[in-house]
Amino acid sequence: MKKAVIFLMGGTLISYPSVLKAQNLRAKKTVQDIESIQIQGKMNKEVVSIPRKTLDVIQSNTLGETLSKIPGIQNSGYGPNSGAPVIRSLSGNRVRILENGTAVNDLSGISPDFNLDIQMDNVQNISIYKNSAAVLYGGKAIGGAVDIETNYIVHQLPSKKINLQALLEGGSNSGQKQSFSAKGTIIKNWIWTMGGSNQKQEIVRIPGKSKDSRCYDPNLVGFNSILQSLCQLDVNSRNVLNISLFPYISQFAKDHMVEYELSQDDLYTFSPTYYNPSDGQYYPNPKNDQYVPGQDPTKDRYRSEVNSIKDYVPTKDGVIPNSHSESNSFYVGTSYIGKSFYLGGAYQNAYSYFGVPGYALSKIPKHSHGKPQKTLEYVPINIKSLSHKAMLETAYQFNHSPIAGIKFNYMGVFSSNSELLERHKANQFHVQQHNGRLEIAQQKLKFLTGTTGVEVQYREMEGSGSQRYLPDNISREIGIFTMQHLNFDFLEFDLGYRNDHVQRRADADKKYIRSRGLSGGNLMGRDFTLNQFHTAAQWNIFKKAYLKDESSILESVSKALADLEITNGLLVMCSIPLAIKISSSPDFMALFVCYISIVFSCLIMTA
Repeated sequence: MKKAVIFLMGGTLISYPSVLKAQNLRAKKTVQDIESIQIQGKMNKEVVSIPRKTLDVIQSNTLGETLSKIPGIQNSGYGPNSGAPVIRSLSGNRVRILENGTAVNDLSGISPDFNLDIQMDNVQNISIYKNSAAVLYGGKAIGGAVDIETNYIVHQLPSKKINLQALLEGGSNSGQKQSFSAKGTIIKNWIWTMGGSNQKQEIVRIPGKSKDSRCYDPNLVGFNSILQSLCQLDVNSRNVLNISLFPYISQFAKDHMVEYELSQDDLYTFSPTYYNPSDGQYYPNPKNDQYVPGQDPTKDRYRSEVNSIKDYVPTKDGVIPNSHSESNSFYVGTSYIGKSFYLGGAYQNAYSYFGVPGYALSKIPKHSHGKPQKTLEYVPINIKSLSHKAMLETAYQFNHSPIAGIKFNYMGVFSSNSELLERHKANQFHVQQHNGRLEIAQQKLKFLTGTTGVEVQYREMEGSGSQRYLPDNISREIGIFTMQHLNFDFLEFDLGYRNDHVQRRADADKKYIRSRGLSGGNLMGRDFTLNQFHTAAQWNIFKKAYLKDESSILESVSKALADLEITNGLLVMCSIPLAIKISSSPDFMALFVCYISIVFSCLIMTA
């Protein structure tokens, strides 16, 4: 009996790198290269870390553009001034954006032209969770999470009494930028921080045209309303009768065209004769001189005709229209740093005003008083935001205790975010958001480490504007989570669980008008209880190889990922889709046994 080698894999990727790196060390450095990225695989969470030194090389205005060079991450960019990360095709409210562990004011999931409330000049490090991070950060992190570490609150004593950094930058196509940051010692353990930035750019220049040439292809956009809207085009097109399809012209239709109000469709015919009701006889129809034989009577009956393609707003070669941007920010903070304790607070103010390139809306016409309407006028779309942040962070490290440390973060955000037609308010969100997160780290035992915590979020949103599309609403969330890691040398396991209670309340005031035929009926409150499970098992085969199975489960849907990695040699990844029906009281032992069986199903078997 012949031997057979079988791998139970859903999808397989095989490569043979000498060393797993994000960049070839011999390649010439450019502003697009990412020089050093640390990839951590412990606790079965793939975390990519980008330090400040690398961010200085990338020099991108938005978070999405900064991370777009990392495999598996794209930028949902709305021009050079607005962009959010897309992790493995998941975006918006599926990817959680955090600042020092707490959720930021992120309206890009509601309308992607809003930029994330992050000042890239103040970022010190970015950690990216490319797998599901729902247990740690809730249901909005099912596609991953991005945690941004800023310099508002200092965690370590500075080496000098005063540290000062300043930047003055200017370019023909990068605008003008000025920034500074400073920190120093007040007394022995008290630290102060301060910083600010200012940036302005009139236009972004590019080689060639600002729109793709396909936007002007009649065969593509002639009858495609979606492409016409995306390309911002006014297309004059119609379907006309193909008269070359018909071999004859109806004499009866010619004689009675006005009398019977006949159309061109009645004038051309396939019949060689026509019936005259006056004498009851058939007479021959005249031949059509434009007839072309060999055409399909069904497919070729009508011919598409595109008369004109015009831009809503005329474009200019060599520049991106409405790509202006200006912003400024300021922050101040203080910290007390002790031997096993630190406490810090900070305030940050940020303002931004920028254009959304390539998009425009029709200007609301004034009353004509019976006079003929003028040509429809389009105006550009701009975004303006003003935010105030209050931050508090504290941590305490224990000695000789089952608890290794406790950490608490708070962030309060008060912001005004506007979508403008030119400088006139079309839609505005006033946001008041409070986030609190408490983490308790366990003291490391022989085989067990873990983190347990609670997270609370409150957000109140009020809307206004002539084109407002959301009612006033209030959201409340509270989540309790734990993540445990067991290490038995050759076997490692992760077990995580999170329980969230979510409340959504909408308040339809008199100024809010629902659209789309008042769909959805009366606005009602919604309450949710979410359960997230995370399990992972890793078998360390050799020193440089391991077999791993990882699964994240949201309520009754799960996805398992098993992969075999060898840092210096062969890389094999396999994905096994799995569906498990979970009852209200899931049997954790059954889940554990199920996932262990998946791990060993990837082993080599012989028959």
